[in-house]
Amino acid sequence: MEREDPAVFFDELWSTGDYWELETSDYDQRRFEAQLALVDDRRYRRTLEYGCGGGEFTRRLATISHSVLALDASALAVARAKPRVPENVELQVVDAVEFDPVDAGPFDLVVICETIYYLGWLRTFFEIGWFAHRLLEAVEPEGRLLLGNTIIDDEKSLESPWLIDTYRDLFANAGFDLEVEDRFRGPKDGAELEALLSRFKRT
Repeated sequence: MEREDPAVFFDELWSTGDYWELETSDYDQRRFEAQLALVDDRRYRRTLEYGCGGGEFTRRLATISHSVLALDASALAVARAKPRVPENVELQVVDAVEFDPVDAGPFDLVVICETIYYLGWLRTFFEIGWFAHRLLEAVEPEGRLLLGNTIIDDEKSLESPWLIDTYRDLFANAGFDLEVEDRFRGPKDGAELEALLSRFKRT
């Protein structure tokens, strides 16, 4: 089975604008605040964000980080984010699995929100496992990983509960220690949504 190119896939979605309504949805705005609340008890030297999209959460990360390196596979998403983020944010168009965080690091905060299940869909299991392993090596001792994923009660969905739990456990198996976990719930477009928010630490 031929795998779709991530850049082509996400450029098509971003070509319509804010496809997920991340900039206007009350649910997502409050989810961003819940994500930030899990990590805003300290300031970070260098933050790495995967799947920055239009920069909506990136702007918040910039308030608690000296510098942020924000990545996305879509050039259209990065172009949308560029005028919206402050000067301490560096944007880069790159496939998450092809980017080597060890070469770019070290980082004391890594953020992967609403991204890992797309990687799991577009990449092999080995590639996702290696991705988690390299991230551990790129994070400083006592550094953090923030993982956030929407859960959909459908066993065949990319965001099915058993898959989201599997991604969470993958990072624990790679060597990250799960510190705090929370669930954010709220309505969006007439549906009740839930997101699993997990904060890990490298010890």
